[in-house]
Amino acid sequence: MDVLSASFNDNKIAWYENTGDGNFGSQQIITTNTLFPNSVYAEDLDGDEDVDVLSASENDGKIAWYENDGNGIFGPQIIIAINIDARLVYSTDIDGDEDMDVLFSSFNAGLIAWYENDGDGNFGSQQFITNGTPLGSVYATDIDSDGDMDVLSGEIAWYENDGEGIFGSQQIIDNFDALSVYAEDIDGDGDMDVLAGKNDPSSGSGILFWFENLHPLSINENAIIDISVFPSPTSGILNIQSTIPITHIEVYNQLGQLVLSNSNKNNIDISRVSQGIYFIKILDENGTIGTQKVVKK
Repeated sequence: MDVLSASFNDNKIAWYENTGDGNFGSQQIITTNTLFPNSVYAEDLDGDEDVDVLSASENDGKIAWYENDGNGIFGPQIIIAINIDARLVYSTDIDGDEDMDVLFSSFNAGLIAWYENDGDGNFGSQQFITNGTPLGSVYATDIDSDGDMDVLSGEIAWYENDGEGIFGSQQIIDNFDALSVYAEDIDGDGDMDVLAGKNDPSSGSGILFWFENLHPLSINENAIIDISVFPSPTSGILNIQSTIPITHIEVYNQLGQLVLSNSNKNNIDISRVSQGIYFIKILDENGTIGTQKVVKK
């Protein structure tokens, strides 16, 4: 793994070759045709199985990319968008067509949007995700474990992807603006938790937080309906206690796949599924939904 850099004050995007043992060669300049570059990302944008470079530069408002010939020699700047106040760029397959699209956030406009890749490194028009509070950080991951890439923002919020690049409304995780957000399975339970960093003006230092993802299909566990599920761990029957009659129970694995269901009962037999962590989704007669995490032993 080599190292890629954006150098804000000298308008330089460059990379450094790793010799394989963590020692790095001299700076290899990709371009100086940027004004205050503030974000770079490496990804195969044209589908030729080498890693290209994506950049955002503040003062010229460019989102651009540079084609790798496969040997670390890069072609001229190819502009994706201009007059964009892009603070951060990222690349992932937003629309599920197996090529790498481009996602960006704009600090001053509070804009998050993306550009569709046709598979050859040609990009379509801007597709809007949200426009609100000024923010700097954006990241894409599968928050709800349904197999597509959702978007996480520095407002500590996320936006659900329908699988084709159409996003739902903002779902707040916490009420502060982070300088940086990231997602990883921090607690080892199979879903993507959220990590965030912010400045604390009162102390002059930085603070790191993380937020546990309590259910692969939702960031909030048991947020609506008052229920209890017991026993957990169990090897057989799960009982559900609720103040309102239960109409439907569904059991999901850690990939978000439905494995069991029944209706009009206050229990469900999970003896047929293998050991591990599961998520119980419960619907009551008022149409409200609750979830609980359980362990099958």
